Amino acid sequence: DYGYGFNYEEPFSKLSKEEFPAALTADNQTLIKANRVIDSLRAYGMTNIIGGLEAALYLAKVRQDHPSDKKYQPVIIFLTDGDPNVGVYSTQTITNIVTRLNTESKIPIYSLSFGEDADKEFLRKLSLKNQGFARHIYEAADASLQIQEFYKQVSSPLLSNITFKYNAEVKEVTKTKFPIYFKGSEIVVSGRYDNLESHLNIARPVDCWATEPKVLPPTVERSVTSLERLWAYLTVKQLLDERELAENKTE
Repeated sequence: DYGYGFNYEEPFSKLSKEEFPAALTADNQTLIKANRVIDSLRAYGMTNIIGGLEAALYLAKVRQDHPSDKKYQPVIIFLTDGDPNVGVYSTQTITNIVTRLNTESKIPIYSLSFGEDADKEFLRKLSLKNQGFARHIYEAADASLQIQEFYKQVSSPLLSNITFKYNAEVKEVTKTKFPIYFKGSEIVVSGRYDNLESHLNIARPVDCWATEPKVLPPTVERSVTSLERLWAYLTVKQLLDERELAENKTE
C-alpha cells in the first residue's frame, strides 16, 4: 500500500519481482512498434500517478546502477492530463513519496501537464523537488509541436552534476548547483562583488570526467545595468521557488 505507511526500506519490492523488457534504441522500427502499442491503448478514466512514477523511478534506477550504463544520463518525462484517482489521491503525498524514493538517485523528473484538467501546481512542485521543471501543453492544433519543442530542450544532456564556486569576495550568489546542462540551453549564475580581480571556478563539471576545475573571467559592471537586473530577477525567482516548496509558506 502507498501513503504515509509506505515501506521506504524496500520501496521497489513488488517491481523487483516483475520482468521488464530491456531499453530500446529509438530507431524508426522501434518507434513504429511503440506507436502501435499506444494506438491499442484504451482510456478508462483511471490515473494512477504514483504507480507510473514508481515504475519509472525503478526502471531508471536499474539502468543507472548497471555498470555499462554509467555514461547515460537517466531522466523521467511525466505527462498527465488529469488528477490522481487510483492508488494515492493526495498530490502532496505523491510528491513526498516520489521525492523520498528519488533522494539517492536524484533522477530529474520533467513534467508535462496536458489540457486544463491537469494540476499544474502539483506538477511544478513535483519537478522542482526532483531536479526538473514543468511545462504546460495547451489543447490546440499545435499540441504535438509543443511536445516536440519540449523534447528538444531535454533530449541532449551534455553535462551533469554542475557546481559553480565563487571566491569568498562574491556575495549574494544565486543558484550554483545544476543537475544537468542540455545542448542549446544556458546556465546563468549571478552575484554581487566589488573586487574586479574576482574569478569564477567551475568545480567538478562532470562526475565521469577526470578534469581539473576551470577558471573563467567574470563579466563586471559597475553601475545598475542589465546584469544587476538579471541578478535581481534570478534572486526573486529563486525565492519564489523556495516558497513554493516550503511546507510553511508564512515563514
